[in-house]
Formats: sequence, structure tokens, C-alpha cells
Amino acid sequence: MISLLLAAVLATDSLMSPGVSHALAMQRARQINDVTYDLSLDVTRADTALGHVRITFGVRTADDAILDFRGVALSQIAVNGRAVQLSAANGHLRVPAALLRRGARNVVDADFHSAIAPAGASIIRYHDATDDADYLYTLLVPSDAQALFPCFDQPDLKARVTLTLQTPPGWRALGNGRLVATDSTSAVHTTHRFAQSEPISTYFVAFAAGPWQTRTRTVGGRTITMWVRASRAREADADLDHPVDG
Repeated sequence: MISLLLAAVLATDSLMSPGVSHALAMQRARQINDVTYDLSLDVTRADTALGHVRITFGVRTADDAILDFRGVALSQIAVNGRAVQLSAANGHLRVPAALLRRGARNVVDADFHSAIAPAGASIIRYHDATDDADYLYTLLVPSDAQALFPCFDQPDLKARVTLTLQTPPGWRALGNGRLVATDSTSAVHTTHRFAQSEPISTYFVAFAAGPWQTRTRTVGGRTITMWVRASRAREADADLDHPVDG
């Protein structure tokens, strides 16, 4: 009996250990399917993104669901509409099986904070000294999606992602999905809404935001658009006017 209890404890610990263990990846591959993320991010602050995510997924087994999150803070969590007190440990968030509906769609909502920094963060802030402007972009490969938002951060659990961004006024943005609406009526932010993406791995979730300029040319029957910092616009014009063959 003691050995069985010890084995159960070790198995549980292995699922909640730092990183995504092989045991956790295999359990989630058996358990979780049909994942979507409805992700909203406010990136108007210099060093912190404020976010909300709604994770919708199917459950096939009677196990706890373990999400990954290594961001700054996590709050206001609800599972299937029920507010719960859960906290992240070792970069994971355990959702008890008793709160889940096996064989049905499940919804986890969470508010979170994530870092924005010149390096070492899931959202990189680049300051261009030439035009004195900031530009943001994500860098989630190989395992930093969980540093941005709560998710099942393993490549085989692909998901459809719907992104909404709030940026400083006048900024432009692009993401995985097609831009479907831009609302610039607010004096303090611009809201960018993107269409739902095709199923992608979490490390492919991406956006860029800033006072970008664009340059478009048709070359060999193909339309090429480059997003560039204002200080590099002339170089982009030269690159597009004299493209490299092939």
C-alpha cells in the first residue's frame, strides 16, 4: 500500500514539475482535444501586458487538466462559469477533474499579467533611437507561449486563436489571423481585432505592434508587403525595388 501511494505521489509530482515532462505531454495528448484560445492583450504599458484568455477545450478522460503559465501574475479564474481559487506552481495550473465535464466542451477564463522587456520576455520591446519609437513583437519559440498566457504549451495540442490587441494610439498591428477591425475612437488606446487563425501550435502564436510603416510591391506576379520601422523605410524601398532573384 505504501509503495502504491508513493508511486501516485511521484506521478503527480512529475506532471507538475518545471517544464513540460514527457508524462504530462502524453497525458494531455490523451485527455485534451479541440482547443481554442480567445486572447485579449493590453500592451499600452511599457513593461507589462494585461491580458484575459478564454480557453475552450474537450476532455476525454477523468483527469485533472494541467495548464502551463510562467507569466507575472494570474487572477480572476473561472472554470465552466464557476469562480475558483487556483494558483500556478512550477509554471503549471492544475484544474481539478471535479470541475470539468468529460465528453463535453469546457471553458477556463483567466486574467493575467505578462512581461514586456527589451530581452528575455515573451513580448520584446525594441526602442528605435533613430525615430524615438517603441516596437513590440512576440518571440514564443520554443516554450515561451506559457510566459505570455495560460495555455497547453505543447506542439501537438494545436488550437485556433482569436486575438484582440489594445495598443497606444496610432499604432498598427498584425497577428496570426486577418485584421478584421481597428477602433481608434479612444483617446488612450487603439483596439485591433483579428480573425480566428487556423489550428496552430502555441509557439506559433504571434503579433507585432508599433508605429510601423508598410511598403508593397508586385514582383513576378506576387504582391510583397514589408512591415518596417520608420527609420528603415528607405532601405525597404530599395530592397523591394531591386529584389533578389528567386
